[in-house]
Amino acid sequence: MTVLVGILASDGAAIAADRQVTVGHVGLPMLKIAPIGGDSLVASSGSLALGQKIRTVFETHHAELKARPYAEHLPAIEQAIRVVVTPSLQMAEKARYVIPGAENNALACSLACIPFADGLRLCHVDYDGSIYCLNENLPYVTAGSGKINADPFIRFIWDVFWPDPGYLPPLREAIFAAYWTVQMNIEYQSMGVGIGVDVWTVDRNTDGSYAATETDWSRLEPSGMFIESMKQAMRAQRDLTFRRGDLPAELPPRL
Repeated sequence: MTVLVGILASDGAAIAADRQVTVGHVGLPMLKIAPIGGDSLVASSGSLALGQKIRTVFETHHAELKARPYAEHLPAIEQAIRVVVTPSLQMAEKARYVIPGAENNALACSLACIPFADGLRLCHVDYDGSIYCLNENLPYVTAGSGKINADPFIRFIWDVFWPDPGYLPPLREAIFAAYWTVQMNIEYQSMGVGIGVDVWTVDRNTDGSYAATETDWSRLEPSGMFIESMKQAMRAQRDLTFRRGDLPAELPPRL
């Protein structure tokens, strides 16, 4: 269980995740975003075993992915991932009759950010192994058990800050939006989400190459301060709109 948030930016991409994994009924800390080859990222939610296998697929094919256009290599990657996920789905179909909740141990979805030969792609890997990539018309995605809360929240953020169709925010703003969405999930105690927030980015260098980098706390702390400032500004606007604190006192009752 987890929440993943991926955002495509004008100069790169950001992936954020909480740190909680559930073992039995206990939540334990774990990093869910992994760098590959210094310029790519893979993050997974759901089954830990499947998530690790999906990551291995991307690690194995990393050099090929970078050397070829996205569309040219997509069928091969989907096939390789389905080799991993299909047996688990088939076993879960049989096991669910005798083991309640067995299907939860056979599900994993992932986000992958890879610089293909034709440019950087932020991809969503669904439970059945199918893949789609984000673009200007679909610039963000959420996944995991916190998705039900994350989807409407990030849509709200997008409508407030970047309402123009087809607009991609700069990476520093994408980091803020991804961080806030995961942090909100933790504060609202979304199922299986907690402990802390990790944000990784893939940045485009001046020479055209890419680098996968973990966002340190010194860059996330201003986001937390900005979030609180935003809340205060919205409260101030509420008071201004509804004239709170400036209403005439009620007249004393007549005897």
